[in-house]
Amino acid sequence: MSKHILLINPWIIDFKAYDLWMKPLGLLHISSILRKKGFSITLLDCLDRNHPSVVKEKKLDPQMTGKFVDEEIEKPLPYKQIPRKYKRYGIPIEAFKKELKKISAPDFILVTSVMTYWYQGVHLAISILKEKFPGVPLILGGIYPTLCPEFAKKTSGADIIFEGSNIQKLFKIFGQFEESDMESLFPDFSHYTKPDYVTLLTSKGCPYKCTYCASNKLQPTFRMLKAKKIIEGIKYMKHNYGVSHFAFYDDALLLNTHITSLLEEIIREDWRLNFHTPNGLHARFIDRTMAKLLKKSGFAELNLSLETTGSTIQVLTGNKVTALHIERAIENLYSAGFSGKQIRIYTIMGLPGQTFEEVEKTMNYVYTLGIENHLSVYSPVPGTEDFERIKKEYLYNLEDPLYHNGTYHYYRGKWFGFQERKDLLDRVHRLNSKIR
Repeated sequence: MSKHILLINPWIIDFKAYDLWMKPLGLLHISSILRKKGFSITLLDCLDRNHPSVVKEKKLDPQMTGKFVDEEIEKPLPYKQIPRKYKRYGIPIEAFKKELKKISAPDFILVTSVMTYWYQGVHLAISILKEKFPGVPLILGGIYPTLCPEFAKKTSGADIIFEGSNIQKLFKIFGQFEESDMESLFPDFSHYTKPDYVTLLTSKGCPYKCTYCASNKLQPTFRMLKAKKIIEGIKYMKHNYGVSHFAFYDDALLLNTHITSLLEEIIREDWRLNFHTPNGLHARFIDRTMAKLLKKSGFAELNLSLETTGSTIQVLTGNKVTALHIERAIENLYSAGFSGKQIRIYTIMGLPGQTFEEVEKTMNYVYTLGIENHLSVYSPVPGTEDFERIKKEYLYNLEDPLYHNGTYHYYRGKWFGFQERKDLLDRVHRLNSKIR
C-alpha cells in the first residue's frame, strides 16, 4: 500500500496580506515527485481563495489577484502599540478542521512556511494537526525554519525541522529512494479544481549576494530548470485548466540563459497568455531584444528593482543595479511598446545606514522618470549581513521573528522618526497618483 502524505499550506497572520499569485510552489513541486513515485498525496491549502468556505466572497481583479478572507484577532505583545488591525488570512479554522475530518490518517504531514514573522499561522496549523493526528510524524519546512531553526525547534511543535532546499534529504525521511531528475517536473496543480493562475520557476537561487536578501541561504546555488519542461507545463495548464495567467517567482528571471529561447517559444505558440513578475526584474539585463520579447510574449506589467540611488548604499548592498541601468531599461521598454503605467520601480527605506535625504532623493528621481514608485519598508531577514548590522547599530532584539516584520519597523523602528517615515510614504502616494 502506498504511503499517504498530507501537505499543508498554513494561514498568514499579519497586519496585511494580498493574493499576489500566491501558491505553495515548494509543496506543489514535492507533490509532483511523490506522485511519480506512487505516493498518495493530499493538499490542504489554507490560502485557497476558491475553497468552498470562502469562494462566495472572492473578488478577482483583471490580473487574477485579490484579497484573502480575513478575521481580526488579538495582537501579540510585540505589536500591542501598533495602531493597525491584526488578522488571520485564509479559510476559517472550522473549515480547516472540517477538511481534516475527511482525511484518513497520513503516514507523514509536511507543513510549509514563508515569512519568518508569519509563524503564528504555522504554529496554529501544527497544533490542530497534532490534535487530529497524534503520533503522525510532522515535518516543518520552508523559509521560516531554514532562517530561524532554533526558534522553530523550541516553539513550533513540529517533530522534524527541515532546513534548506535539499529535497533528496527530505525524501529519505519518507523512504529510501533516489530521484535523479527531480527538477524537471512541473508543480502539481491537480490539487486545485480550477486555478485562477499558475506560479512557476525557470530557475532557483540567485548569483547575486545582496546584503538584505537571504536567497543564497535558502538556495545556495543558482540552477536553471529545463526550458522544455516549463513549456510543456504551461501548455498543459492552458489546455487542460484554461489558465491564462502565469506568474514567474524567480529571484533572477532574466539571468537565466535560456529565458530568451523560452520566451521565443511562447511567442511562436501564440498562446495569448498573461505573464507577471511579482519579484523585481534586473534592469541591467533588459536590452532592446529582451524588452521586445517581454512585450510580445505577454508581460503586461513589469517591476524593476532599484532599492536606492545612493551610491554608497548601492555598493554596500551588492551593487546590483544603478540609475543608469534603470534609465536604459525604461528606454528599451518604451521602444518595445510598454507605457510608463505598465512599469513600477521597487525602492526601500530603512536599510542600515540609509538616510532620510537618500530615500527622499530616490523618490524624487523615480518621479522624474514618470514611473510609479513602490516604496517598501525594510524587513530584517535572518542570515543576512544587514540583519546582523541592524542588530548592532540599533541594539535590536530580533530573536522573536515577530520583530522581523516591516510593519513593526515602520511604526517602531529606530531609523529616522515615525513622522518622517510617514511623510515619505504619504509623499510617494501623492506622486504616484499624479502618474497613474
